[in-house]
Amino acid sequence: MNKLSFNLFLAALLALCFSALLAGWFSIHQLLIPAEAAMRLSCGIQIADGARPYLDFLDNSSPFALYLASLPALVSKLIFVHPITIFNLMVVLLTLLSLLLIARCGRGFSPRLRMLQFSLPALVLGVALSLIYFLNYFGQESLLFLLLFLPYLIQRYLSISALNPGKKRFWPALIGFLAALGLLLNPAYLLALPAVEFTCLFSLGDISLTKLKRRYLASELMSCLLSLLLLCLALISLAPSVVCEYLGPISRINQLTFEYFNNDLSYVGKSPDRRDLVYAFVVFFVLSLPVAGRCLLTRLMCVMAAFGFGCFVFSGTLFSHQGILMIAYGFTALLLAISRYIRAYRPAKVFSGTFAAWCSARLSKKVLVLLPILVVVCFLSSSVAALKLAKGSAFSLRELGYYGFGFERDLSFFSKTVKAASVARDRVWIYSEQISPAFPLLTQLRRTPGYLVWGFPLHTLKLLHERGTPEEIASLAQFEATMYDRLRVEALSPHPPSLVIVEDGEVHDLFKANGIIAIVEKFYSPMDSCSPLNGDEIANHDPYEYLGFRVSFSADRLRK
Repeated sequence: MNKLSFNLFLAALLALCFSALLAGWFSIHQLLIPAEAAMRLSCGIQIADGARPYLDFLDNSSPFALYLASLPALVSKLIFVHPITIFNLMVVLLTLLSLLLIARCGRGFSPRLRMLQFSLPALVLGVALSLIYFLNYFGQESLLFLLLFLPYLIQRYLSISALNPGKKRFWPALIGFLAALGLLLNPAYLLALPAVEFTCLFSLGDISLTKLKRRYLASELMSCLLSLLLLCLALISLAPSVVCEYLGPISRINQLTFEYFNNDLSYVGKSPDRRDLVYAFVVFFVLSLPVAGRCLLTRLMCVMAAFGFGCFVFSGTLFSHQGILMIAYGFTALLLAISRYIRAYRPAKVFSGTFAAWCSARLSKKVLVLLPILVVVCFLSSSVAALKLAKGSAFSLRELGYYGFGFERDLSFFSKTVKAASVARDRVWIYSEQISPAFPLLTQLRRTPGYLVWGFPLHTLKLLHERGTPEEIASLAQFEATMYDRLRVEALSPHPPSLVIVEDGEVHDLFKANGIIAIVEKFYSPMDSCSPLNGDEIANHDPYEYLGFRVSFSADRLRK
């Protein structure tokens, strides 16, 4: 085992062991999932049951994100394992695939590949440490985009630098397809592609037709563009009404939400103070810049870190999970810069040569035996650690119709109220201005949300009436009327919500003005009010980040 193959082996070993640790953790904590991912998974469950996004239920996510979320729901229907468990394990598999694709990019014996091969462990370590730091947000949209798009950056570096070994096109094509899936998770992510491609184009130096053909127009770029086109055409062909609704009122509301945020500082004080993430990004970015001027790969990481910073600033809420991209890419850029400094000053030559020789003598013939054993040990040790750290009593998931178990501590806020007033598959309304506390609780307990999955359009429509022009108000008048009509019909249907939990304040006032509260008062019995600040909730659950929205909620149970 030479020095180069040792770096490849070490990168692959880190990827396998890290994935095994994640799999062990989530095999014990089978109900752990962040709010946004749980909301999309709940939509995916409805899609798996035949519902249509934006028509049978209302959400503002990309249709591709919602349809991808239906995959774990479909698998869950086949094997009766909780969809959260399947979703987490699918993300673990995606993590493993992404890291192994990164490691595979370093295969080859060209001396010009040595810098990438030497940096592969740093790349894998950067991703692994970033995911560990954001473990509470495992499965978030930005984390999925990180895993899907990162191999594409490595492959683009190889193509632009003329380092592609051989003429194999399957792996670059697969990398391009995964990048296309990541870009379609959120329309904002599409801006990352031109940023990366302009960086690659200017890195060619003197641009000629030969360079464009052989190095720029490589397999991964063609695969990414073709996949984007085919996926969009497939969605338009198979679900034209879904596309029309998304490109119509949903996109318009998303645009207005951004415009109102951009001209309004009302979000200040309603989001967690994560200046530490911004400070960390600045440090990582500044320390990486000297190397970024000479190394295309580090430069691409810095470009994506800056893109992640833009996403964080313009997100409108500044929650921790929205800093995943800027921190992960910035930290990875820093590790690449450090690895380049280490290789430049050659202190690693003795270490890598000696250790690689030891590995060659000791492990070459036994690696096929030791590697699976090490992976199993990582999985079991993570599972045992998760069991020891688990707090609260365990319960069987059979009452939800699934195999497995969960922990009371892993359930989100208001779990006692929801379990007391409803059973699995019941429709439950939990409405506030934010995704929590409705999610992840409804997904964890297998409750069905209402037509309005969460209250995303309520605040924007209210501001529209206060600030919008008559033309803007008229353009969404039909959408708003249909939304409240569907809620009233749902409340009066033969199978109404078993439980209605509404945030006191703006959401309650809007529902009262549109006759929904009158229906609730007529057919429902009030329960004790709920609040994330209740002593019982604080004792049983870790605080969630929606600080400015920690108000009380009225709870009403359907009369039998």
